[in-house]
Amino acid sequence: MARFGLEIISACGKIIGFNRIGLRLSPGGHMSGIVTDYKDQFIYQHLLKELNKIPIAYIHTGIFDDSMVFSELDGLTATSFLRKYYSNTV
Repeated sequence: MARFGLEIISACGKIIGFNRIGLRLSPGGHMSGIVTDYKDQFIYQHLLKELNKIPIAYIHTGIFDDSMVFSELDGLTATSFLRKYYSNTV
């Protein structure tokens, strides 16, 4: 599930430079009442691990109410989860 995003970032980075890429992620956030899945945590952990290897400019949290905690993210907020697994700019 993470491969598509990583391939897009790789292709864009080769053309415009990785330092010009920002990525908006919303771990735990779903639209239209879609039920969250415990596997989301592992997908995002893998994605963030791989993103640590790519010098993109930043990751942006796509959750408007960042006080919300998500059980499928170990009880963390979206931003706390991103910061736990991504060591660059959030």
